[in-house]
Amino acid sequence: AETRPAFLTFLKTAPRAPSPAQLRTLAIATLAVAVVAGGWLRFANLGGRQMSADEGASWASAAAPTATAVVRLEARLNPGKLAVNALALHVWMSACGDSLAAMRSMSAALGTLSILLVFFVTRELVEISQGATADAAVLHRAGPAARRIRYALSDRDGTAVAALSALVFAVNLVTIKYSQEVRMYALMLAASLAQ
Repeated sequence: AETRPAFLTFLKTAPRAPSPAQLRTLAIATLAVAVVAGGWLRFANLGGRQMSADEGASWASAAAPTATAVVRLEARLNPGKLAVNALALHVWMSACGDSLAAMRSMSAALGTLSILLVFFVTRELVEISQGATADAAVLHRAGPAARRIRYALSDRDGTAVAALSALVFAVNLVTIKYSQEVRMYALMLAASLAQ
């Protein structure tokens, strides 16, 4: 009988790569875990810490009785900041109340939404990097990092990479921290990702 080298036997018995359908199912499950875990981390214990001075400035401007007063106070209390967050918080407080947990829940909701947005942005970036190989000039302008990413990914990995990116973002301590504050960071991040 013919004996085979050990590595050939291993190759024949090694588990197969997941099919595109299995990979997609795993990616969707990963995204679901990211949204649930990230949402829980962002909403957990929202009223547990005292309001910081920065949060107080945001609250004071958003608590003004009219939108005009909100914009005027925002310019004075948070100089250099646009009043978009204060106006959004003003509307949020009208609907949800002005307790600390209610006010912080706007940032937590936007932070949770950002998990989904990271998924879509990453998937789009992977697709762009895969499409860039068709045009060598575009790939050259993209730089060496984009070329390495393109060659490291197969055509079916965009969703899996995006789901993993969403999971990493969901458990990132910095994004969790800013999603639990009555400040503009969660809104600006969500708006940037959506754009």
